[in-house]
Amino acid sequence: RAMLSALLPEEFFVSLTGAGDLQEALALFKGTAYSPLSEGMNISSSADLPAAERFIAAQESAAYRKVISSISSAKERDFLALLRQKLEIEQLKTALRIWHRRLPVAWEDYIDKAGSGSTLDFGKLVDAENIEEFILLLDDSPYKRALMSGREQFKREGKLFFLEVALDMDYYDRIAAAISRLSPADRRVASRIIGVEIDIENINLLLRFRKYYSRNMSEMLDWFIPGGLRLNKDHVRSSYTSNGITQVVNSLSLGPYSRIKGIFEENFFLIESFLYGLLAKEVKGALSGFPFTIGTAMAYLVSSRRQAGLLVSILYAKAYGHSKENITQSLNIGV
Repeated sequence: RAMLSALLPEEFFVSLTGAGDLQEALALFKGTAYSPLSEGMNISSSADLPAAERFIAAQESAAYRKVISSISSAKERDFLALLRQKLEIEQLKTALRIWHRRLPVAWEDYIDKAGSGSTLDFGKLVDAENIEEFILLLDDSPYKRALMSGREQFKREGKLFFLEVALDMDYYDRIAAAISRLSPADRRVASRIIGVEIDIENINLLLRFRKYYSRNMSEMLDWFIPGGLRLNKDHVRSSYTSNGITQVVNSLSLGPYSRIKGIFEENFFLIESFLYGLLAKEVKGALSGFPFTIGTAMAYLVSSRRQAGLLVSILYAKAYGHSKENITQSLNIGV
């Protein structure tokens, strides 16, 4: 709870969005935990922002290490360590994209292996000859099984989507197993927070499937992640008709997700930031009850993740000259 108070307040993000340009935005970090962004990293344009992104990611990873080291119980510590794997999975997805597109870039510009503490050999991964070699290099990791399950569809269609979703499905399957080993009080809180995360993953999954891949409902539901708080396969299946993506959006617009329809019609790419704003509100509920549950640690880690995501998004937005109004609306800041 003390660490929660050290997170940047919402007012800081409002001020950041109001900065006149990138340099003015960077100056606001002086005196915060991110002060190197304004003082020693020589960031002057969007071309320098990958370095800032790596620094922010390293700070987020350090937050996980600090929280995990403060927990004495093995089951809770193992669960939080598993949550941290989400950071490594995102790095692995980045490596997949560099490998698949054969991008002429240095992977170190996009992946901070040292800051995250990852043991994966990203250099060898991005140089792999084919998907079989890529998977073989993950032989001693928890990710091999997931990529094996998505490999055949990837090879048939050439879409990384199937490998990325396979990683997410396997991750939440392992999360569910870890939650089942927690105490009843911890299990209730963790299931609720993770349930919202799974809802977010499934909403993004279904919308991407319909927008970019034009698949039928049966195929989409094969990749649906179980364990969501408000959405499940039966609801989506019963709501679906052949009216295309509009009906998919309507079927997802439930309760706190009701704004999805309006946002989708305005700008598809704003949905994810809206959903993560809802997740941030959900974790605040975990702090309102008995304080000594896993919910307090999860609230800090989710808040830290949202903070990192907002900082990166705002800096890029400033570098590309977006207005305060556009950034505030897009990222759900001050709402």
